[in-house]
Amino acid sequence: MHLQEDFTPIVVEYIRKHGIAYWDDLYQLIEATLPLTEDDYVTLADGSIRFESNLRNLKSNRSLVIYHTDIIQISGGFALAQYAKDNYIPEQTHTETGHRTPRAPRTPRLQKIDGKGEKAIRLCWNQHFKELKELYDNDILLADIRNSKMTAVAFGKKYNLTVKEV
Repeated sequence: MHLQEDFTPIVVEYIRKHGIAYWDDLYQLIEATLPLTEDDYVTLADGSIRFESNLRNLKSNRSLVIYHTDIIQISGGFALAQYAKDNYIPEQTHTETGHRTPRAPRTPRLQKIDGKGEKAIRLCWNQHFKELKELYDNDILLADIRNSKMTAVAFGKKYNLTVKEV
């Protein structure tokens, strides 16, 4: 059974010689060059043949492009960068294939703070630290944080914070 590391030097040599290689060319090249065994022709769970899947992994794992910087991915195979530039063949990227979609930026959610005592007040404090940092040395603020009867809502109202009520 051959792995993708066995295919890489053959594919690189072919691409450097011809300038471009499509998948059908590469399948025929590997079958003609390497003595493939029965294990190479096993049908995988997705219905593909093992040696073809290993050859396609050169693209999905980007191993060919990473270790040989003069080779780029194109739609349907690989090409030398200069050959692709001279023949106006665009490089294929993840955004063009539609496999990757950019995620929406995450916005931090404010925790719903309720309850009373030091734990609830400290959650409120952590959310609004920028607003309260000037007051940190104030003994009244520290006393309110340590007060077991002070509620988070009352703390928010006292220091003009936007605390979600229950």
